Amino acid sequence: MFTINNEILQMNRGDDVDFTFVINSGTPLLPVINILENDEYLYFGVMEAHQKWEDSIIRKKLSSDDLDENGNVHLHLFPEDTENLAPGTYWYMVKVLIYDKEMQTYVINTICNKTKFIIW
Repeated sequence: MFTINNEILQMNRGDDVDFTFVINSGTPLLPVINILENDEYLYFGVMEAHQKWEDSIIRKKLSSDDLDENGNVHLHLFPEDTENLAPGTYWYMVKVLIYDKEMQTYVINTICNKTKFIIW
């Protein structure tokens, strides 16, 4: 079982869980949806409260192979991803590596800053 409430992710420890992410480079009122292409990635990390992104206890790197039929990024957490975590509050972040056409280079952007991730 899992829930998403105001971007707070909650799940039972050791469950199989699927989450979907939309990469919006616009605003909530004027969305500009980006679909991952070759050599572009979405990074998902879970960390303790004062832990750095680089030291995430769960890390996932998703690519265009992980898109659903609508172009959204599909993340699957396996039981082994969370079965050894103590129940409690952790934090997750989501970053993307995408090609910036104006700058003509790949850039990394945080699309979801540290947000609660609760393990039951």
